[in-house]
Amino acid sequence: MIADIKRHLEASVFVPFSIEMNDGRSIRVPSRDHIGVLIHAVAVEDDAGGVRILASRNISGLTIPVNGREA
Repeated sequence: MIADIKRHLEASVFVPFSIEMNDGRSIRVPSRDHIGVLIHAVAVEDDAGGVRILASRNISGLTIPVNGREA
């Protein structure tokens, strides 16, 4: 899943997306500036300045909008 996130971040045009967690949470990534990719985790900053470290083993997927709408 980390490789999928990296590919999405490396696209020429950034599209905001959400990281889906195994426990049902959805973590929004509004811009490239809000996420850092580590070897086995990602760090996502929220609008309040808090940071969540998401272990790859707990990530179930990505939700990427298609034609302006959530897929």
